[in-house]
Amino acid sequence: MEVSKMDGAVLFGIVSVVVVVLGAMITVIKREKIKDA
Repeated sequence: MEVSKMDGAVLFGIVSVVVVVLGAMITVIKREKIKDA
C-alpha cells in the first residue's frame, strides 16, 4: 500500500483542522464553566 505525498499532506491538513477545532471547543467549554462557577 503506497501513500503519495499529496495524500499525506491532505491527511495532515485534515488532522490539523480537527485538532484546532477541538481545542477551540474545549476553550469555549472551559470559559462557560468559569462563568457559571
